[in-house]
Amino acid sequence: MRKPLCKPFRVVLLISVFCISTVSASMRPTHAQKAMVVSIHELASNAGVEMLKAGGNAIDAAVATGFALAVVHPQAGNIGGGGFMLVRMADGTVHFLDYREKAPKAATADMYLDKDSNVVPKLSTVGYKAISVPGSVAGMIKAETQWGKLGVARVIAPAIKLARDGFPLPFEYERDLQDEDLAQFPESRRIFQRNGNYYKAGEIFKQPELARTLERIAQNPEDLQAAGGNAVRAPHPALLHAHAGQPAERGFVGGGPGDGATQPVHRRLVVVLDRDHGRPRTTQEVVRGVSLGGRNRSRHGV
Repeated sequence: MRKPLCKPFRVVLLISVFCISTVSASMRPTHAQKAMVVSIHELASNAGVEMLKAGGNAIDAAVATGFALAVVHPQAGNIGGGGFMLVRMADGTVHFLDYREKAPKAATADMYLDKDSNVVPKLSTVGYKAISVPGSVAGMIKAETQWGKLGVARVIAPAIKLARDGFPLPFEYERDLQDEDLAQFPESRRIFQRNGNYYKAGEIFKQPELARTLERIAQNPEDLQAAGGNAVRAPHPALLHAHAGQPAERGFVGGGPGDGATQPVHRRLVVVLDRDHGRPRTTQEVVRGVSLGGRNRSRHGV
C-alpha cells in the first residue's frame, strides 16, 4: 500500500525543490563593473546599455531607455506622459528636471463633475478630457541636448527600430491589451487590439505610426513646438515644456518637489530621516516612513 504513495511524493518534492531554486536565482542581485541600466522591460534596458557601449554617458542611457519604454511598455512608458529627472554630475553638482504633464488651457476645477457637482466616474481617467499636456519628449530632449554626449538621433534610434520591427509581446501584455477602455475608441482598438483579433503572448507587436513619430522627433525635435494644440486646447508649445531647477536635499536623499500625490510620502520620509540625522538605523525605518506617508496620502485623497 505504501509504494503508490511514494511516487507522487517524489514528484511533489522535485517540483518544490525546482521552484525554490528558481525563486532563489531570480532574487540574486545583478552586479556590474562600471554601470547598470534598470527599467521595467529588458529591451528598454538593453537600449540604455547600447548607449553606454557606444561611449555615451548615463543621460544618453536614460533617454534611450525612456524612449524605448514608449514602445515596449505602452501601459505607462509612453511619450504622452511626463516625469522628473534627478541628475548628479561627476563633479558632484546636482540638477533636477521637471517635465511633468500640465493641465490644458481649457481645464476647469469642475470639469469632472456633473450638474449636481458629483464626480463623473472615469471622466478624469478615460478619454480626451483625461489628457494633460505631455512633457516626456520635452524633458528627455532637454536632458539629452544639455547633458548627453551622443545626440538625440542616436539615443532614439533603438526605440524607432523596436517600433518599426516590433517585439515579442510578454505574457502579461496579452491581458493588458484586452482592456475594455481601449475598446471604446476606434484608434486604440485598431492599434492595440487589432479590431478584436487580440494579440497573443509571443506575437510580434509592431507600431509603424509610432516609429514615424519617433523619427520626426529624432530628425527635428523643434517641429513639435509648432504642432500646437490638443483636443482640449493645450497651451503652446503643445508637446514641449520642461524646466530645470535645484533639488531639495536632506541627508542622503536628494530630489525634486514631486507631484501633489507624492508630497505626503516625501514629508513623512523627511521626518524619519531628520530624526536620525539623515541616516536611518534600519531599512525598516525608511519603509515605515513611506508607509505612514502613504497613509497620509490616502487620508487626504490625493
